[in-house]
Amino acid sequence: MSWVERSIQGYQKRKWPHGEYRPTHTQLYLGGGEIFEITFPKARFTQLRLSNKICYTIHRYTHGDFAFQPQDIDLMRIAAKQLLGREYDYGQLLDILLKQLFPTFIRQERRIFDFGKKRMVCSVGVHYCLLYWWKNWWRPEVLRTPKAVTPMAVDFQTPDEQRLQVELPRPLGKQYVEVTCCADFSNHETFNTVGSFL
Repeated sequence: MSWVERSIQGYQKRKWPHGEYRPTHTQLYLGGGEIFEITFPKARFTQLRLSNKICYTIHRYTHGDFAFQPQDIDLMRIAAKQLLGREYDYGQLLDILLKQLFPTFIRQERRIFDFGKKRMVCSVGVHYCLLYWWKNWWRPEVLRTPKAVTPMAVDFQTPDEQRLQVELPRPLGKQYVEVTCCADFSNHETFNTVGSFL
């Protein structure tokens, strides 16, 4: 295990002291073996390739009997295409390491090495795609004419979106997208763990 993975896990263990803290990478499954991920060096679409050296855990957005429909996946694919080619955010990894070394920073939402306007880590990219879907699932016109939304804009809710919270809760609740970590999907009430396998 690398120092990066140990730092991520240490940060997540502090954030979720009684929860799952081991995940170190997040991917968005789009069906048919297709995934979207932000990894070194850049965000990409790829095919799911399983390795017997990695433990995989699958989390699914959950609300009552809700199930994603093809048009929901299409909205997430639109968001992912907006991020395609975006570089990996090493600044956030430095922030995580500093929060490990100096835990007093753990409560700060502000980042020291803020490259987030141009770069992202994996969990932020997945959360962005889910929020783009959540903000637009009730607007069928978005599939016909996709609109670009900056990653930070998905954090702001209109009055209509606040009313939607009752019908379909926002993925990860009020979690600010720029500080999303892998373990948030394992521990937040808007996601269920479907299963794990090696």
